[in-house]
Amino acid sequence: MPPEPDRSTLKTDAEADEFRRVWYENSHADIRWSKEQAWKALDGTVILLAAIAAASVSLKWVPFCVFAGMILLAAGLAVIYLLDLHYSAVKSRKWCHDIIRDVKFDRPLPERRFDPEHVLYLAVRIMIVIGAGVLTALIAYGRTT
Repeated sequence: MPPEPDRSTLKTDAEADEFRRVWYENSHADIRWSKEQAWKALDGTVILLAAIAAASVSLKWVPFCVFAGMILLAAGLAVIYLLDLHYSAVKSRKWCHDIIRDVKFDRPLPERRFDPEHVLYLAVRIMIVIGAGVLTALIAYGRTT
């Protein structure tokens, strides 16, 4: 997100509320984008690992270490990207909270008490990448025996 503009230029409470609403919507859109990209990255990684497994079965003359390197590279980059997307979403959630902190509501907003930073979802995605990587490595290694 770009740096926040100077709030001192806002003349009325209505302008301030509109200002907060727009920034809240932008932060919320960032969260949704990060979550969507994380699922797309997971899908792409699993498909790439499946392609590596299929190639390892077809290309028996290629040494296992080549496929092991590809597996480690694909899984490692996927985990790094998933972590980056997660931290981006956490930062956007903090911005959302800070933006609406000053807004008065008729009733309290619902709070997410279980896993407020969605670490469980991140862990599940990383476990899927690692599981797919291990399965791919077993398939690639098993072709030599």
